[in-house]
Amino acid sequence: MAGPLINFMMRGQSQSASGMVTHLLGKDRYHEINPKVAAGDFKLDKLSHELLALADAQWRHQSSDLMDKGFFDHKAVPYTPSYNLYNL
Repeated sequence: MAGPLINFMMRGQSQSASGMVTHLLGKDRYHEINPKVAAGDFKLDKLSHELLALADAQWRHQSSDLMDKGFFDHKAVPYTPSYNLYNL
């Protein structure tokens, strides 16, 4: 009984977070990568060669969409802290 309830809650949290980010940033500035995998294929917080291969495949599949959206055109402004520890 707890399994379906936990899955429902986790899916709801994920959809809520995605919705908030989309609302804050806009559809053009948010790209979610969430591949479907069979239940039990991967363990939570355990890195494996199969998981790395999935990540590599998803990168190859998604990177052209990210380039089309301009994700790689942005260069961040260098960070300047508001307060400097040496000037206190």
